[in-house]
Amino acid sequence: MPGTFIRDSPVTLILKGRRGLLFPLALIALATLCPGPVDPTVGRPLRQDGLVGDALLNLALFVPFGVALELRDCSALRSLLLGGLLSSLIEMAQLSIPGRVSSTGDVVFNVLGVLAGWSLSRSTGMWVRPDPRVAGRLALVAALTASGLMAGTGFLLRPTLPQTEYFGGLGHPFGHLQWYRGRVTSASLGGLEIRSGRNPDSAKLREGLLRGDALQIHVVAGPPVTALAPLLTIHDHNLHEVLLVGVDRDDLVYRFRTWAAALGFDSPELRVPGAVRGLRPGHSFKVTVVPQRVGYCIQVNEKPSCGLGFTLGWGWALLLYAQGPPPWLQPALNALWMAVLGFPPGYWTRSSLGLSVGLSVGVGALATSLVWLPGHAGLVATPVAEIGAVVIGFLAGATTRIRFVTSV
Repeated sequence: MPGTFIRDSPVTLILKGRRGLLFPLALIALATLCPGPVDPTVGRPLRQDGLVGDALLNLALFVPFGVALELRDCSALRSLLLGGLLSSLIEMAQLSIPGRVSSTGDVVFNVLGVLAGWSLSRSTGMWVRPDPRVAGRLALVAALTASGLMAGTGFLLRPTLPQTEYFGGLGHPFGHLQWYRGRVTSASLGGLEIRSGRNPDSAKLREGLLRGDALQIHVVAGPPVTALAPLLTIHDHNLHEVLLVGVDRDDLVYRFRTWAAALGFDSPELRVPGAVRGLRPGHSFKVTVVPQRVGYCIQVNEKPSCGLGFTLGWGWALLLYAQGPPPWLQPALNALWMAVLGFPPGYWTRSSLGLSVGLSVGVGALATSLVWLPGHAGLVATPVAEIGAVVIGFLAGATTRIRFVTSV
């Protein structure tokens, strides 16, 4: 049976009450029945589908519904049937909602989410108030899982360049992106010209990108844009985006095809805030992108911005980047993600007079990931804010256990 803590917690009391199903149902309706962008590719690079990320989000969305059903003593079979019925009704409703796409795969992952929520609620006695020995094992698993997710973030955000013909676009419209009404006069990579249309030296172009040659773009500025507009694009014959340099209002944007994009996750972009602010139409400017040992240095005329790159905290973006969080919110999401990773090891760690094995292993695994992993995974050094967020998450987990579990 579920533990006393879960049964008496504020969240559980809400889900178990007479109107307990309203919260998960409202959350599901808000996420699935509101109109979306007419073009389903908006928010993602062209030909990036994000299917894996969307599937995981669909699963997570129905977990609270599964928890609420179990708290109301629904059997597993009945919960699965109700989840399948609800999901099917949603998919049928989406047929008439602009910007929504129905899929039988969504039904499958929604039902799996109901099953996951039901199972978590039914088994809370095993993981909410475990005995010290089991808690130590859970702490170890949680720490290793957090480290694995960080390592996975590093791998998925590494570039992957297909071995095929490359096609260039210099200031041309591309997919759903806005048209930049200036003029791109030339682009080159390590002295190799990048042409509009098919590039006969595609193999050399790919080698230069892998080698880290400097990318240079010469532009005659156009009027301000209100959304992302490409200055340079490189794509393959299937229109898979390989590389893009563009402007988004006053910012300069640089993105490249990552393993995340290739494997069906979302893929974030690097951004230099205010890089093109003050450039008047008709004035010439030059963009230079230079890969460093870790990260990138992006320069607009004589203004360099170096040390740009992804950090361990960008794990959330693999699932939610296409949802369009504003750039100013992204550092907070990075910190929140890291705090979430630190919470479970802290919650399950037990200590006596000295440091327990679970505490030693948990802290050691997390510290190693934060310090050693970025340099070996192609990420920039973990910022102090993200390290602090892991510590806060770890302490919050330990505090939650002490105040709300062991006191029961």
